[in-house]
Amino acid sequence: MTRRYIQSLISHKYQVINIGLKVGGLPLHRLVLHDMSKFSPAEYGPYTRRFSGRPYSKEEWDRAWLHHIHRNPHHWNHWLIEGKPIPMPETYVREMVVDWMAAERGYHGGTDISAWLNKSVPKMILHEKTIVTLEAMLKEVGFRLPGSE
Repeated sequence: MTRRYIQSLISHKYQVINIGLKVGGLPLHRLVLHDMSKFSPAEYGPYTRRFSGRPYSKEEWDRAWLHHIHRNPHHWNHWLIEGKPIPMPETYVREMVVDWMAAERGYHGGTDISAWLNKSVPKMILHEKTIVTLEAMLKEVGFRLPGSE
């Protein structure tokens, strides 16, 4: 189970680098360092247990997820203070979109994130400036925010 998790994590990191280089506008170090915290003791065990179907507690998972979003600014949740959004810098918005596309490739073999966007974006708490940046970024790679024309 651990081997399969490591393989999927490395595959995801490879896809982030591959897609990120094609999309452009991201420093190489951001692509290389993407999700490195998943190898940390705070995340590795809980992630391995969750994604291999082994038992884990909600509290253990919540701590790992909190650790992850606090160390990875490409997550929109990283940019919340007391539940209120602050603007995400463009670099992290770009990395976030690349992350979504790489996850889609890993799960379904393609990079069409339209269905995922329709389901997930309405649940996100984003600053107005982040929304403008996200709309531009999505348009650049051939997608649009749900509800935008």
